[in-house]
Amino acid sequence: MTQKLTIQDIANLAGVAKSTVSRYLNNGYVSKEKAMLIDKVIRETGYKSNFFAKRLKTKQSKLIGIVMPRLDSFSAGKLLTGFNIILQQMGYQALILISELNSQKELDNISQLIQQGVDGIIVDSININDNHLKLINQANIPIIFTGQSHDKLTYSPCLNAGDSWIQTILAY
Repeated sequence: MTQKLTIQDIANLAGVAKSTVSRYLNNGYVSKEKAMLIDKVIRETGYKSNFFAKRLKTKQSKLIGIVMPRLDSFSAGKLLTGFNIILQQMGYQALILISELNSQKELDNISQLIQQGVDGIIVDSININDNHLKLINQANIPIIFTGQSHDKLTYSPCLNAGDSWIQTILAY
């Protein structure tokens, strides 16, 4: 088994500083000459950046959690298709959890997504109660609800590309 390459390895092979490779990988300024050297080494070695290392540096997971009550309905499929299209266009991926029409499982799913470090959560809720409010108030990520409304929570009755819900999550 071969050892996974690091950005230090790429820097050494390209003859540049590790910080230069880091800037290149994060779309920061790198001279054209050094960018060409780094790009050549990356292509030749097949280097892939480490998702978790990049996540630590940028403090973004590029993941949005989605909690659905069930998947076996026409509306659920349409909703997820719409979410996926919009999220992909913005460079995000969805993590989908199913509550099976169970309020406690919905809360558990929201907690699990918060612990996993997603950038935001969309909840197609079956009901919103005091436990939801408590959990949401403890989270330091945006959580958007659809399906049910509550005067103390962010809610969007119809999520589509023209709505600001995705900007709310992504700009948090």
